[in-house]
Amino acid sequence: MNRKKHRQHGRLRRKQTVGFSVVVIGLAVVAALYAGRRFQQGETAPDLALRTEEAVEGTVGVSIENPAQSVAHRIRVLRAGAGGEVAWIAAPGYTVSAGDPLVEFAPEQAERRLELARIAVQEARIQLAQHQATREQAARLLQERESLAAAGAVSSEQVQSARDQLRDVGYRVQSAELSLERARLSLVEAQQEYASVTVKAPFDGTVLSVSAAEGDWVGQNSSLLSFGDVSRLRFTAEVDEYDISRIVPGMPVNIRSVVMDGNPLRAEVVEISPEAEIVNNIALFRVSAVAENPDNRLKPGMTADMAIVLARDTGVVIPSTAVSTVRGRSYVEVQADDGTVESRRVEPGADDGNRVAVLEGLSAGERVIVPEASAELPSLIPAAADQTGSTSIIPVPGSAGTSGSAGSPGSPGGGSGGGGGGR
Repeated sequence: MNRKKHRQHGRLRRKQTVGFSVVVIGLAVVAALYAGRRFQQGETAPDLALRTEEAVEGTVGVSIENPAQSVAHRIRVLRAGAGGEVAWIAAPGYTVSAGDPLVEFAPEQAERRLELARIAVQEARIQLAQHQATREQAARLLQERESLAAAGAVSSEQVQSARDQLRDVGYRVQSAELSLERARLSLVEAQQEYASVTVKAPFDGTVLSVSAAEGDWVGQNSSLLSFGDVSRLRFTAEVDEYDISRIVPGMPVNIRSVVMDGNPLRAEVVEISPEAEIVNNIALFRVSAVAENPDNRLKPGMTADMAIVLARDTGVVIPSTAVSTVRGRSYVEVQADDGTVESRRVEPGADDGNRVAVLEGLSAGERVIVPEASAELPSLIPAAADQTGSTSIIPVPGSAGTSGSAGSPGSPGGGSGGGGGGR
């Protein structure tokens, strides 16, 4: 039973294979007959339409453009030295020069600490002087007893006692010296604290934001304000992994913004992040450029378009399709005034995909041939019989030789062989 089913299945597969082969052969025959018919009627393959364009002097640039966020070139968060009550603080937007005051604290507490530190230094000096005088006395006493001991006037125990006394006084002198040094350091700290009563600008810049107000009591090292140099701005854009390999530090950058009235800022790439950040399964790298900000027209936080210039050449500009490259050599077809065409080797430069700058081999004013495809390619399946009575290779319903009846769907001309097959 299984063998019978197997034989039936094999015969069915052979029939399917034979049927498919017949269809392929039939299509090949149809294509050959159609080609022969078109050749007999004198038709030819569509040619490429030729047009010429004049070469002109110009510049072509290739760039990668992405939106960017701007921040101040230098930003410093200013903090309280010793803390205290804020007496005055500059408002956001306040522009100063280096060394100008930005924050002032109530000075009373700092003045009191400074005075106490000065007193502590004086006390330490007095104690050191006392111990030094005591050491000198102990040294003279030991010298006297050693002389008397040599004459037998005092015992050796008395000499040893004088030595122990001198040693102890020496320790007290060392301790007094350390106390004086500690008092001096405290005085330096008090002087710095008093100096920090006024927080000054570290460089020319503008107050970007503040985190304290007049009358607030802030602790040591508390944040007071954010200060930045807005005369130069840093722009950062995200570039995907496909373009990042073409970018290197030092490349020129054009920064465009709606507030620049069409005059872009000139910058250059200063930093490329060494590691990608994955966003929505896309590897993105951060590229930064620094530009001068004349008149502070751009503000930190504004967005702009950052165009990284990969290539920029000045030469004779022609359409990119006019250049053909064979084995690393580039050629253009140049049409002379008399209509003759010359194939000429050229040296192409920057190519943005639309226009290319030719650096050598072509002069401005010469006309190059720009090939482009003709309007319409012929249909692979020809139309049904036309008004002259010629028949279609593949029967169409409603045309002569088909089984369609008069008035059948798809045959506007009825069942005649005349007008049923126009496209």
